[in-house]
Amino acid sequence: MSNNFLPLAKPVLGKEEEKAVVKALRSGWITLGPKVAEFEEKFAKYIGCKYALAVNSCTAALDLALYDLNLKKGDEVIIPAFTFAATANTVIHAGGTPVIADVDPETFCLDSLAVEKKINKKTRAILPVHYGGHPADMVSLKKLAQKHNLELVEDAATAVGTEYKGKKIGNDKHAVCFSFHPIKNMTTGDGGMLTTNDKAKFNRLKLLRLQGMDKESWKRFDKTGSWFYEIVAPGFKFNMTDISAAIGIEQLKKLDKFNKKREKIAGWYKQYLSKLDFGYQSIKKNVYHSNNLFPILLPDRLVKKRDQIIDLLKEKNIGANVYYIPLNYHPFYQKEFRWKKDSVPVTENIFKRLINLPMYPTLKKSDVKYIADELSKLCS
Repeated sequence: MSNNFLPLAKPVLGKEEEKAVVKALRSGWITLGPKVAEFEEKFAKYIGCKYALAVNSCTAALDLALYDLNLKKGDEVIIPAFTFAATANTVIHAGGTPVIADVDPETFCLDSLAVEKKINKKTRAILPVHYGGHPADMVSLKKLAQKHNLELVEDAATAVGTEYKGKKIGNDKHAVCFSFHPIKNMTTGDGGMLTTNDKAKFNRLKLLRLQGMDKESWKRFDKTGSWFYEIVAPGFKFNMTDISAAIGIEQLKKLDKFNKKREKIAGWYKQYLSKLDFGYQSIKKNVYHSNNLFPILLPDRLVKKRDQIIDLLKEKNIGANVYYIPLNYHPFYQKEFRWKKDSVPVTENIFKRLINLPMYPTLKKSDVKYIADELSKLCS
């Protein structure tokens, strides 16, 4: 048995991040400040977009993006059923009603055909999620949005570095929201980023990020700054800190290397598990998958044993998990929106078969072989 527990995910931090944090601490400015501005500039350059807004979580980025849509009571936003609670909760917080649609059986991302069936006079926006690092079918979803005059917001929490046709996810006019939570491909401790090519949108959201204040706080406190400010909108406290941004700047330098290692690890898994009848998330043509998650789908003969397999893997120091429990399985949404377990069959079929195996850049080939061998024994 492995001497060390192999978790589902863990951040990879080095001396560079440590030095950057110490430098930020000693700078005398540790909250929203010049490091945040530097991180935003470098992230926008990496994505290829015009504007990037650093916030304290992907949830905060989604909150801002949805708030900007000015949703009214009864306005509906279509989201995948196969996602984390934040996707639905931010719609609710913005005053809208989330409507779940089914996902594509191959990519596990929002299915445009399922979305079209949900569109009605109340629909205001579509909010796709790029599951595990694979992009949703944005070509089809953009066509739907244009056809029905709908807004788009992207939940790219797990897709930093993901590409379609050589273009990174996040290079669009509408808001795209990223996560830097410790289990993601890069981290800032916790945090998020909103990207857009729309200058007016960026300026509105930048204002809302910190209480609707018309001046950046750190610029008011330097030698040339003015003490005077005005609140011009009812904003939020969503800003990133310079400490987090200092980590993010160093992590961003390593991101492509991290993602290439993740791609290699995914290849090792498929090599070592090739003799078993597992299903996998498909990688579509012209896609660069950032491999935030490595999901497998159990065959029919093992579906009822899924939870037992996960427990037995943990006994072998392997931290397998399930991402995500569909939204229509949770009591709050069932009660509030009358979502039923049998309403999104593709999502439910994926969920019942799903196991996510450990995935992070410091996994060794021997670790992957050990995980595959133990899983093979259990499934034989």
